[in-house]
Amino acid sequence: MRPGERGIPVSGPSRRVVPQAAQDDVTTAALTILTLVTAVGMGRLFSNSSFLVPVVAAALLVHGTAWACRRLGIGGLLTLPISAAALILVAAWTVLPGTTVAGIPWKGTLDAATQALSEANEKFGQVVAPVEPETGFLLGALLGVGLVALMADWAAFRVRSSWESVVPAFGLFVFTSLLGSDRWQWWAIASQIVAILGVICLHWARVRVTSTPWLGSRATASGGTPASSSITPLLSGAAMLTVLAVGAAILIGPRLPGANDPPLIGVHDESDTGPGKRTTISPLVDIRGRLTERSQSEAFAVRTNQKAYWRLTALDTFNGQIWSSNDSYRQSGRELEQFGPQPRSAEDILQEYSINELASIWLPAAYQAVEIEGVEGVSYNAESGSIISKFPTSDGLNYTVRSRRPAFTRTELNSPTALSRSSMQSHLELPPEISQRVHELAGRIVGAADAQTPFEKALALQNFLRDEFTYDIDVDQGHGGQALENFLLETRRGYCEQFAGSYAVLARMVGLPSRVAVGFTPGDFDQEAGVFRVKGIHAHAWPEVYIEGAGWVLFEPTPGRGAPGAESYTGVPEAQESGGAEGETPATSVVPSETGGTTPPPQAATTTTVAPEETPGATDGLVRTLSFLLITALAVAVLVGLWAVTVPLVRRARRRRRRAAARTAAERVLVAWAEADESLRLARARRRPSETLVEHARRAGGSVPPDARRALERLATDATSASYAEVLPADTVPSAVSAAETVERSVWSNAPRGTKLKRILDPRP
Repeated sequence: MRPGERGIPVSGPSRRVVPQAAQDDVTTAALTILTLVTAVGMGRLFSNSSFLVPVVAAALLVHGTAWACRRLGIGGLLTLPISAAALILVAAWTVLPGTTVAGIPWKGTLDAATQALSEANEKFGQVVAPVEPETGFLLGALLGVGLVALMADWAAFRVRSSWESVVPAFGLFVFTSLLGSDRWQWWAIASQIVAILGVICLHWARVRVTSTPWLGSRATASGGTPASSSITPLLSGAAMLTVLAVGAAILIGPRLPGANDPPLIGVHDESDTGPGKRTTISPLVDIRGRLTERSQSEAFAVRTNQKAYWRLTALDTFNGQIWSSNDSYRQSGRELEQFGPQPRSAEDILQEYSINELASIWLPAAYQAVEIEGVEGVSYNAESGSIISKFPTSDGLNYTVRSRRPAFTRTELNSPTALSRSSMQSHLELPPEISQRVHELAGRIVGAADAQTPFEKALALQNFLRDEFTYDIDVDQGHGGQALENFLLETRRGYCEQFAGSYAVLARMVGLPSRVAVGFTPGDFDQEAGVFRVKGIHAHAWPEVYIEGAGWVLFEPTPGRGAPGAESYTGVPEAQESGGAEGETPATSVVPSETGGTTPPPQAATTTTVAPEETPGATDGLVRTLSFLLITALAVAVLVGLWAVTVPLVRRARRRRRRAAARTAAERVLVAWAEADESLRLARARRRPSETLVEHARRAGGSVPPDARRALERLATDATSASYAEVLPADTVPSAVSAAETVERSVWSNAPRGTKLKRILDPRP
């Protein structure tokens, strides 16, 4: 026999090492589960489950490919391109199968993927989750999951790092949480925590098992308890850690600021009326959803003496992708500040609102509002003519507004007065990437109409869009970049978002300050109740142009729509989309009417700044903030206390269980050695894999006092005998136990306080 075979003792005790291949399989399975949990969590981004097949296939194939490469002994540098090729194949087979040649991705596949990803990138700033799983979004999700799987596997098996192996999945999870809807929110958080902790603990156990010699007792050497069961003690602390972490997420998580709000909406506590910013969804981002759903849900009811467009806000900034605003609001009383020149003649519009399912911080009002009653704590921006509530949503509010609608005439508006207000220059700004063809189109429109005055130019743009274009909700959403050019020069089909946004861009190109107003058309008149019932289908967007001497003037470029009271100068009769009730003619819309859990991308956000010096409730906000901090501190203190009590108790229970499991004298001696070895780690004297027990005791003896050194060497001799001898002397067990106690007591008494504290609170065996 060769040294090391059964029956021939070697220089140290026999060692049973859990097979590395088995450990790799367990860790690979845990990593795969983590990636799958993260991939399934992306369902918060999509409106249906058709995304599952591509992302699940990507996770399984990439992890499987990397695992196969390791089993075949293929190096890391070759594993990366092989796994990437597998990812490309699954993308082609599941998302773009029609572009392959006999199942092999070809040039057409690359072209189709590039175009789909480009379109998805353009729509990213305009859509709200959950979205339809279109090709570009599916490819993005699949590639993201595949990249996560690839990086996680590399970190776990090539870098051998536990924490880095979970970072990619956690990053994708955070991305999904920020942009996704709030459905399945807490299930996603809990499953992610469990999966992450599972990977960390299993990977840590794998690294330790494959690098640490395991003492072999007769039970393990003779086919008793398998050596792989030694992993169980390593993971017992992990179970407790998982329970505590998930418990903390469930108990504390819902009480965090904004935890119960939709993602990216109300990141700051919107019920807090103290100073600061309120980030909320831009009303333009979900126009198409409201229109395609043809929602009959009532947003609000209004009793009025005159019909009008019920306006929410005006968006004055165009970044090439989306219209947004960044206005400052000040607390307002009953009377509202007026902006711009006051009309020579105007009619008062009295409105009594009952908000039902508007889900907006803006309060609808006919433009331009001059008084508001019945609701406290509102803030107002005079330039945009927008009123906001101090609450996260206006739902449930009842209030009264008096507005003054100018009675413009063409003669009055057709004054050739040049623009003089410097504050209007910002309403002429455009991003540089807009196509030169669009600039040329704007010039041709006003040139063909021989338009000279600002009003003539504005009217020419309106009539061009109404006469030459078709209203169609079955088109791609958006009005930025390529979408703007396609709409104006190619398809000439769209819905009110495109008409209003494109008009405002063309107006700025010919020197007209412009913006996009968002609100609702009049709605369906309920004769019995005497109110207009405004539904989601009535949401609408329209442009406004600033004309010197008149102020902001509404125009209506959307075919089939017409604003009440504007026909005298626009030439467009009143019209709106039918909401299904009797007694009304048609117009379409655009505002969030029944949404409460949608999540806009960051670039679609509208930031509202409330002026600190005039904002009510600052004291209440401070009290709420301090209360939250106090509750959080108490919760953290409770968790820390629970941890400090639970970990030592678990450690003692583990030691009692280990001692009780030692039935023979040899096993009791080996348990005594294991306890002494644990104490030596406090003195930074870990055993090296190549050392025998006696060699380890001699080297570690230099780190402990003389009495502990002698006891350690005696214990190492006894443990070596216990590993091989059939019969032990009667005094071996008491001697080993006494030696272990001496080593432990000596090491603990000399260890630094911080080291002892970390050891006490460390749940790992």
